Amino acid sequence: MEGDEDQAKNRWKKAKTKIMMEQTVVDAIIEHRDKKRKSKQLKKGCIKVFKFFLSTAGLFLINGLILGLGAFIFNKLEATNELANCRNSRSDYQEAENATLILLMDMAQRMDGVGQLTGDDKQKVVDEFQGYLESFALSVIDTGYSVGKDCELLGTPEGEEYDWSFTQSFVFAVTIATTIGYGHIAPETMWGRIVCIAYAVISIPIFLIFLAKIGEILANLFKITYATICCCGCCRKKEEKEKTAEEEEQDEEYVQKVASKWKLDPVSGRPIPPEDDELMEEEEDEEEEEEDEEEDEDEESLSIPLTITVLVMFAFVIFGAIMFDAFEADWDILDSVYYCTITATTIGFGDMVPDVKLSSGGGIFKALAVIMYIVFSMAGFSMCIQLLADEIVAKVEWIGEKIGIKKKEIEEEENSEDGDDDEENERKSDESKPIV
Repeated sequence: MEGDEDQAKNRWKKAKTKIMMEQTVVDAIIEHRDKKRKSKQLKKGCIKVFKFFLSTAGLFLINGLILGLGAFIFNKLEATNELANCRNSRSDYQEAENATLILLMDMAQRMDGVGQLTGDDKQKVVDEFQGYLESFALSVIDTGYSVGKDCELLGTPEGEEYDWSFTQSFVFAVTIATTIGYGHIAPETMWGRIVCIAYAVISIPIFLIFLAKIGEILANLFKITYATICCCGCCRKKEEKEKTAEEEEQDEEYVQKVASKWKLDPVSGRPIPPEDDELMEEEEDEEEEEEDEEEDEDEESLSIPLTITVLVMFAFVIFGAIMFDAFEADWDILDSVYYCTITATTIGFGDMVPDVKLSSGGGIFKALAVIMYIVFSMAGFSMCIQLLADEIVAKVEWIGEKIGIKKKEIEEEENSEDGDDDEENERKSDESKPIV
């Protein structure tokens, strides 16, 4: 009896040891797989981040160089012409001024010695004087000269800044690339207009690619923020639990497949992983494809309400309005809202444009703030308009399904496909018949 008990205990110890060894191997296999998976995910994440910054930063640098080059060219071509135009308009103004003075002196001489005028005589003199003044005013308007402007000091610290200064030229280049086209300044020289045509052809496509990239980044941030703050967390917990159960089943299948490739160290008894785990790599590739598909499905299934999207558009406008109300002393909050809306929608009337001259106050910071707002407001509005369009299409399709229109369309498409298949089969059967 005692011998049987000892044998049973020994068998139990061996069985227990075997079970523990098997569990140790299983744990080692899972731990080894998880380590390799985390390492590969970290490497993949670093590559994604590197590619993202490389593409975005590259596009940013390319657009910055194109805008800077355009600003430099327009500044060189148009600033010199602006100085010549200032001198010509001042000369025309002085001629109109001298002609008007001669007429007024002639009128004064004719009135010398004449007593006090009354009635029709007085009215004739008043009409003549008003005619001289109107003629002078029209001449001044035609010349385009600003009274008191010293052309010789133009572009110097003591005088006024060029309308085609580098900052003004940079903003002009931005309005070309963004297709806003305020029109507050425009090239007047032949070469300036030729360069403007070529510059628009080159800069607009490149900038629109960059704008699409910025819009994609904003859209992803917006969706992540909305999903984190507004979406229900209970559904996610349920999905996480279901995924955990699926992972346990996948772990068991994986262990059964790769356990035969593992060995035990004869000294320590620890499991040794295989040097080349092809199954592991195949499984990771499949998991990556599944994760990408799940991410695409999650993005497609995420529906953002119209009200949220409209509020985001208002936020872009209100933020810009507050900024420009602080920048522009002559603008009130309504003017700023109007300007931001016209700019973000790329309408660009040009009736209200922020003064980005360095002498206007704010310096280069103000010019950069204006440019950054133009870029991000356009990208934000483009994103919101796309989200609105997607949501409206989804609502229309939902209504169509409810009233049966969508279902009929699907049935008609299926019937047409079945008809095409039948015709194809009949054609093949006819071709297969022997020719008599």
